[in-house]
Amino acid sequence: MRAVDTNILARFILNDDDEQTLIANDVIRGGVYVSLSVWMELVWLLSARYRFSRMMIGEALDATMKMNVVVTPEDALWALDRYRLGEDSRT
Repeated sequence: MRAVDTNILARFILNDDDEQTLIANDVIRGGVYVSLSVWMELVWLLSARYRFSRMMIGEALDATMKMNVVVTPEDALWALDRYRLGEDSRT
């Protein structure tokens, strides 16, 4: 199982470059581990660079996290639920 970085997940979710998306799909299909820091960087990338809404990010990450070939820390789904509720922006 490979640990992947933000670039692999971004290509997988964005599907914006045929060659890179194919590579990302192949890597992910082989089984991957995604750390919390990679998920956090991906949220930043999708919101700041690609202007995805909170709802779009939540749906994309939820679907990816729940793939049977993706392994991630247990609290990642909990953190995603908090993000969807806007808990990350409260003071």
